[in-house]
This record gives sequence, C-alpha cells and structure tokens, in this order.
Amino acid sequence: MMMAAGDTRVGQTYYILRGENVSGVTIDLPAVNLTNALSNVAFGLVSATVENKAFSIRTLHPGNAALLNALGGIEKLPAGARVPDLLRAWGEIYNSRLPVSSPQRLRAIKLDAYRRQPGLYENRDMYVQTWRVEF
Repeated sequence: MMMAAGDTRVGQTYYILRGENVSGVTIDLPAVNLTNALSNVAFGLVSATVENKAFSIRTLHPGNAALLNALGGIEKLPAGARVPDLLRAWGEIYNSRLPVSSPQRLRAIKLDAYRRQPGLYENRDMYVQTWRVEF
C-alpha cells in the first residue's frame, strides 16, 4: 500500500499495486522492491502520476506536450494519463528479473486506488479506480 502520511481527520487516497502472473495468480507488488532508487518516494511518484503533475511544469516533456495537443488541452486530460506507462515500466522491471519461461512472470499489472474516508474505522475504504496494463 502506498499512502502519504497526514491528518487522519481528512480523507486520503491510497494505492495498491498488484500483478497477475502467467499462472493466473494475483500477487502484491511492493513498488519499493521494484525500484530501490525510489524507495522513499514511491508513494509520491504514484500520486503525482495519478494527479498528472508532469503536465503542470513549465517545460513539458515533448511526449507530454504531444499528448496534450492530441487531446485538445489539459482540461481534457484524463486522471492518471501516464499511469499505464508507469505500470508498464514496473511490469517490465519485474519480468526482467525472471527467466522468459517462468510461470511467475507477469501477464498483467494493475494499480487500484482507494479513498480512506475520515471518521469511523469501519467501512471507511472506498474503491475509486483501477488502471491495468497487460503484457
């Protein structure tokens, strides 16, 4: 689970990264195990990607500028426009560590977003959205 620390009296969104291997088994994929270089900021990377933060910087990456142009502007940009790219990269990292014939290789990777509601501890996690990439 990836979630920034904060005030428990306000709602927070958190994300769970999972994969489905070629055997059909769903496994949890801690992002910190995939990219040690980002171990302290994996949750921030996910939320920034979901919130399209890369599209609000002064000098856009040419690929992001082209996407904005193709969609007709930032107001038409869907939430998490680059999440599939992030998932594809993480899935490729995971699979690169396994032999091609391994049944543990991923055939899909997904990121589930949940919203933790403030207040009571019972029934306070609400499903928001899933992004999925297949290999």
